[in-house]
Amino acid sequence: SDFELIEHIGFLKLAAFLEKRLQEKFLENLPQIRRQVVEKSKSKNRELQDVEVFLKQTNIEEVKKRLEECTSDFVATIRKVLEGSASDTAMLSGQTLEEEMLDFAQKYPNCEPLDYPEEMKPFVLNHKYKLQGGSQYKRMMFEFELALRSKDIGKLSDEFLVNARGLNANMNAAVTWKSAINTVMKKMTEVTLSKDVSTIACRAEYIGSRIFTITMSLLGDQNHKLLEAFPFARDHLSKVYHAFVHDRVKL
Repeated sequence: SDFELIEHIGFLKLAAFLEKRLQEKFLENLPQIRRQVVEKSKSKNRELQDVEVFLKQTNIEEVKKRLEECTSDFVATIRKVLEGSASDTAMLSGQTLEEEMLDFAQKYPNCEPLDYPEEMKPFVLNHKYKLQGGSQYKRMMFEFELALRSKDIGKLSDEFLVNARGLNANMNAAVTWKSAINTVMKKMTEVTLSKDVSTIACRAEYIGSRIFTITMSLLGDQNHKLLEAFPFARDHLSKVYHAFVHDRVKL
């Protein structure tokens, strides 16, 4: 009848029904949940036991010393990559400009290439050679210079310049013409080059990331074994390095 149907209608009735069903399903699955919790607990206990055994068998001071030496080797190697004294690996890890741009486009799909005329690309420094590290960074900066030289920042009217020369902060002397022109040029170039500046920041971060990968590949076997045994050390080294590169790029 209609009265019997009304007893099952309404949000409160629905809430009570769902609550009851959830309780039933939970009770049905309780044995399986218990087994999973027990297995997870046993797994964690085994991991903890392995760590305790490792700590008992390991000379912590010796590990600390070796990790410090590994860090020093990393710094020395990255210096070689930047200076170019690790150039014997360039054929393996270096990139031509075309290879760099293809890989960069995949890793930074939202970043446009530097804006300069296509006919100027053959004049980019060492564009055909496989470069890495400091040499690759130098080529990128040469590209940026081409982009700068190809820009037209527009004409400045006398009226615009006169309005840019007001009083200094103390209100007791006029701003020099040199200061006024520098301010105007800075504002105009900021607008004109904003896209290229953003691109060059991404490119610098990209090359910085490659420098880390190349440096890690050049570390000796002993260092590789050490970092494999202590993956947290490698992760921390990577995190600190990439944070440093990212902070420098933001500047």
